[in-house]
Formats: sequence, C-alpha cells, structure tokens
Amino acid sequence: MGRFLLVLVAALCLGVVQVAHAQRAPDSPLSFAPFVEPGFPFITTTLDAGQSAGPFPARNLVARCLTLVLGNDTYACFDTDLLRVAAAWSDSFITLVSMPQVSYHKAGNKTNGIPRIMGEVFAATGLYPGWAGVEPTFFDPRPAGPNPLEIGRGPVDLADGRWEGVELADSEAILHYTVRGTPIREVMRAAESGRGLARTLELGARSEPLTLVLGEWVGADIVYAGDGALRIQHGDQITVARITEGPSRASLGQVDGRYVILTLPAGKVSVVVQVMIGDADATPPSSHFPESSSSRRWPETATTRGQRAPDDAAYVIDELTLPLPNPWQRNVRVSGLGFFEDGRAAVSTFEGDVWIVDGIDDSLKALRWSRFASGLCEPMSLSVVDGAIYVFGREGIVRLDDRDGNGEADFYANFSNLPVQSVESREFPLSMRERPGDGFLVAKGAALNAGPETSPAILPGFRAGGPHSGAVIAISADGRSMEVFAAGFREPYIGVHPETGVVTASDQQGNYVPSTPLYIVEPGAYYGVPATAHGVDMSVMAKPLIWIPHRIDRSGAEQVWVTGDRMGQALNGGLVHLSYGQPGIYRVFEGDRAGQGAIIPLPGVFEGPIMKGRIGPRDGQLYLAGFQVWDTSAGRTSTLYRYRYTGEPSGLPVGFEAGDEGIVLRFESPLEAADADGFSATRWNYRRTSDYGSGFFTLAGTPGQEPLAIPGVYLSADRQSVFVQVADMKPVMQFALGYRVTTPAGVTADTLYLTLNTLGPQDLTAFDAGAIAGARAAGPVYREAAAVEAPTAARGAV
Repeated sequence: MGRFLLVLVAALCLGVVQVAHAQRAPDSPLSFAPFVEPGFPFITTTLDAGQSAGPFPARNLVARCLTLVLGNDTYACFDTDLLRVAAAWSDSFITLVSMPQVSYHKAGNKTNGIPRIMGEVFAATGLYPGWAGVEPTFFDPRPAGPNPLEIGRGPVDLADGRWEGVELADSEAILHYTVRGTPIREVMRAAESGRGLARTLELGARSEPLTLVLGEWVGADIVYAGDGALRIQHGDQITVARITEGPSRASLGQVDGRYVILTLPAGKVSVVVQVMIGDADATPPSSHFPESSSSRRWPETATTRGQRAPDDAAYVIDELTLPLPNPWQRNVRVSGLGFFEDGRAAVSTFEGDVWIVDGIDDSLKALRWSRFASGLCEPMSLSVVDGAIYVFGREGIVRLDDRDGNGEADFYANFSNLPVQSVESREFPLSMRERPGDGFLVAKGAALNAGPETSPAILPGFRAGGPHSGAVIAISADGRSMEVFAAGFREPYIGVHPETGVVTASDQQGNYVPSTPLYIVEPGAYYGVPATAHGVDMSVMAKPLIWIPHRIDRSGAEQVWVTGDRMGQALNGGLVHLSYGQPGIYRVFEGDRAGQGAIIPLPGVFEGPIMKGRIGPRDGQLYLAGFQVWDTSAGRTSTLYRYRYTGEPSGLPVGFEAGDEGIVLRFESPLEAADADGFSATRWNYRRTSDYGSGFFTLAGTPGQEPLAIPGVYLSADRQSVFVQVADMKPVMQFALGYRVTTPAGVTADTLYLTLNTLGPQDLTAFDAGAIAGARAAGPVYREAAAVEAPTAARGAV
C-alpha cells in the first residue's frame, strides 16, 4: 500500500496520471477509495427504508431514491417518483449492497441485495405522494404493474407533479420539481446542533393551496406544542415539527393522529418556507439557498497513453487506456459511450460517474480524462445529442447540463423517468439509442429470478417485475410521453440506424430463449417471452433474423450500424453485433430475400468485455466499450477499444444469398481459389420452451446436428462470388457453412452462421450452369469435410 500511495502522490504532483497497458485488478479493498465520495452531496440508489420496529411504516421500499448526505451524520431519501421524503435518519448511512456497490472493489461479486438504512430513522412517510392539493392522499394512486405488491410503479401523473432534477451547489444539492403546476426548489440541511432535518422550500405562484406530508407516525401522540409547532411522542421518543420561516398562513396540522402535514396557501408570488423535524432542542440551520459556484469539483485531469496496434491486418484493435489509477482512486468500469462532434468522447461508468475523454487522435499518445458527473444509479447507456449528454440508468434518462460552462455538470435534469423501474435488481436499464429526430428508444431487462427476492416468480426464470421489464420503449423528443415499442424480451440490447431508424435487438439465451437471437424489431411485435409480453398480441411470435449458436455468443449485447465509408467494403453501411459473453464482434448480413440472416465473426481477440459501440465522428472508426460483472470469457474487468480499418484487404465476405440450390457468398475482392474440400454444411433446430436454453435437434426432431452434402463449389465469372451447392436445402433455425478460400489477403477459413426462414429459386447465371447441372444429376456426394460432428443425444443436449 505504501508504494502505491507514493506513486499516486508523485503522479498528482505532476498533474497527470500515466497508466500502464493492463488494468489493475480491482480485487483489493485498497485499490479504490470508498464508493460514496466524501463531499459529494448524493448518490442515487434503490433503498429499503422500512422499519421493523418503531412508529414508522414497515414497508417502505424506494425504487428511485436520491440519497442525500447532509452532514452532521444526517441523511435523507427523496423518492423522485412519489416526490416524498421517504425517510430521514442519523448516525450511520446505508448498506452498500446493490450490484454496482458490491462489485466496486471486487468485480466478480454478484451477491447483491437491496440497500437498507443502517442509522436511526426519526421521520418517514409511506407509499403515497409527498404532495397534494387541499386534501392529502395517503394511498398510492399509480396503476399497479404485473405484481400488485411491487412499489416501483413509476412517477406520479404529470398533472400532479414531476421530478425536474437536482442542481449541484458546492457540497449541497438543490432539488427541483413541480407540484400541480407550481415550480418548487428545495434544499435539505441537517440541524446545526441536535438531531433534525430542515426542509427549505421556495414555491412559485400557486393557483391552489398545496399540502406537504412531512411524516407518518403510527401509534404516536401528536399534539400542539405552541407557536404552531407539533409534538410527536412515541414512548420516550419526542419529535417536534415546526415552521422556522415562512408566510403567516402556512400551517402545520395532523390527520388521523398519524400524519403530520404542512399546508401552504395559494398565492401569486413566490414564497420561501422552512420547516424542521427533529429533536426538541435541535437548532435550525440557515434557510438561504446556496449559490452556484463556477469552481470545479474535480479540477485534475488523468492522462493515459493508449496502445495503437501495428497495421499488420485489415482490422486491428487499439486500446484507449482507462485512467486507473486516478486522482480520486475511483474505479472506472465503462458502461456507456458517446461522442461529441469535435471527436471528444463521453463515457459512463457502472459506479455512476461520467467522464469526458479528449485527445482521441490517430496516435492515442495523450488521452485526457476529466470527470463530468457522479451519483447516478447503474447508468448503462450514454448518448450525446446536439452537444448534450443523456444517460440511461435506473432513475430514467438524465440530461447532464453544464450551465456555468466550467466543464462539469451542475444540473442533473430529468429528461424522462416514464419508463417504470421496479426494485428488482436484475431489471437492468440495459440499452438506449437515439432515434433520428424523434427522441430515444430504451431497452429494459426482465425481472430475472435471481438476486434478492422482492417479488414472486411467475414463470420459470422470471419474477413479476415492473410493467416495462423486458421491453423496448419509445420516448418522445420532449421526454414527456412514451409507449411500449415492442415486448416479450428476456435481456434486450438494441441498435438503431441513425438515418433510417431501423431498430434491431439481441436477446440472451435463457428461459424461453433457446439461443442468442438477433431481430429486426417491428412496432407492437412479440418476441417470445410470455413473462414480459405486457399486453402485446402474443398470437404471433416474431422470428429472429438470425439465431446465433451459444458457443459463438452466449450473451449478446448492442448492435452498431457502420455509417460512412471509413471502415472498408466489408463493414461500410453494414450492421455489427457485439458479444459480451465471447467477447467479440460480428458482421451481420441480411440475405437477398426476406427472412434470411447470417453472421460471421470479425477478426480480433478482445481481452475485455464488449457491450456498447459507437462510430467516431472524426475518424469513422468503431469504438467499443464494456465492463465485467456477469459471466463472460473476458479476462479483464473493463476496456475501451478502437476497432480500426487499416486499408489492407480483409478477405471477408460482403453478402450472401440462400435458396433452393445452396448458398452464394460474395467477397470484397476477387478470389484466387475456392477448393470444394474446404467447405462444409451443418444444420440444426432449437426448441423454444420454458427451459433454460436448448439442445440441438434435426429437422426430424431427434437430438443432434445434420451434416449436409456439398455436390460442388463454383466461382463466378468475376471471381468475387462463390456458389456452394448444398443438397436438401430446407428452412432451418441454424445453418453453419464452413468455408476456406484464397483471397488477396491470403487463405481465409471461417464459418458463416445462417438462419433460413424462407428459400426459393436462385439466379445462378454468373456460375457454370453445366457444371452445376452435372453435379445435380450425379447426386449428392458427401465430402469428408462436411461431417462436422456425428449427431448424438449428448451433443443435442449441449
């Protein structure tokens, strides 16, 4: 530890941190500073604020809790869905057991739970809105989801209120929200002495009286204590609620001997009121609102030297070295990636941070990492639109505004919290893509039957979760409306063509998903998982464009359309699929007729997980990012790559067609040779059931794979296409075409994986018709290379 600190101090004195090629393994608690950073005013998390004993609500889960660190060992949870202070407490903070928190120091730790309050609660409210009109509401008005007991039901109706965001002012947070058309700013502070929470509220013009629920005490005695204060006594514990500043007509009251409320009159001008709840001798703090400051919270810059690969192949992998270590001893697990038009990148991390990366040039010699935001909850996607950073996490889509222009976000604006987030830990905010000129699409994971049990299992592998689990959701351009675009997924990751708006999605093998599928997503369609259908028509199940074998990609991630003309003929204009489990990337082809798709691995060995990808606006190259918590073959915790085209010939195919006679493969360059002995064909089906995954089955339904005869292999007249004649072509879920050809890049041997939903006649006039007819008449000839593996029951169960 001593040597590490000496190195870190020396680096800080130089103003930069140079980082080695390999990421330091985050398995030691000494590697990183605490998850909760001293001096930062909040983290966002799911929280169980319920109390098993005492006068406070026993069931008090919060799906979206802005957890405020107020000083003097005082904390508060503001529920941004119900606009309430769910709890205020003192002494200790919370258990840091959510997925980002437990894996922060040890990447493979998945023993997560729901964070709980560790300190002593002195005020709390139940599962109902914090604000109302003249009559307060003590029930949850939001419609229930698939599980009636699930408290994650999304925000209150827009007519009743809206969370607008949180503003940073030095070490304090200013909350912004709207209640029944009235804009409200709020700052919470700990008592100057004693135990207490002061809420300072600035309310704009009010067309009607407003009521704020300050707390709920079950079985307590609530009486007036003079000067408008209320005394709440439960056993030996006495708590006092009092107005310390405000208009004369503001008043405290109680309802049913249980609820303490603050009533604020209608008015045409803004008013400021401060109300305090705490011990009788607690001293109220100042009621002024903090002024924003242009000074930076994280002024240092971490500089790393990237690793540029030699130009020894058509496609090479450069590494943008992560800033580990850094001046804040902060872990950096990249979860999302976006680009500004000037070439700078913005990346989100699983720990809730956003960094800006400058210096991304050809050499990557000096990458400058600056911190931009923190405190977010599982941000797993990031987009830059018109220069603004949008992050999708469990709190919804947050726009990060730098209002004072100092290079750091000072306002975390709620762009849209309409996608409902349940408290289920596996209901991840997986993916977000911007739609051309029309808002965003987001994809949410299903409530898998894993992790802490917060709702009942409803089908094999699935819990009830929320009404948007396992769905792709369309968010309007203003963030104020949404609709379910498609449903019935298990763990969807999406891609959107930036010009045409075509939507793609992968899913991950598991219950009801026999192997990794890749879809062209259509509005209103159903994709095979009944637990997440959410009302869409289940009578027709959409077919994948491609099934991908489990051993090739057991855990699919996002897709990227390669726009521009900088990635070579093999990739330009095409679709690339990303694999987290492998990890790797794949070129996706659509066949010449509908219902045909194919995929082929792209060259390169990736040491780190791959989840997200973007095309760089300056160089047109493919940038890839990801981090490891769940199972993957990746050997490193997190990486940021550039997949770069060097201009060399690749030898990759650029298209295909499958029909009644066989398969045509098109290549980017004329082939020098295509030896028939280098080709093989195998096919099999899967069974889509409630089981986890599927074995391999022949078309006859028996376990195993079927090797197919290849009567002949033929080059076209221009030598850029090869026709592989295959006996007994039929529609099938999975077809593996092994090939070996000689191209200007050398001998290329690989396997193209296809899904054949439809077949038909083929135009083979570019090939030797006589030779094809002769081979057809001679009958199928099985070549030795065609027998990939003898089908067995054991193999069918893989």
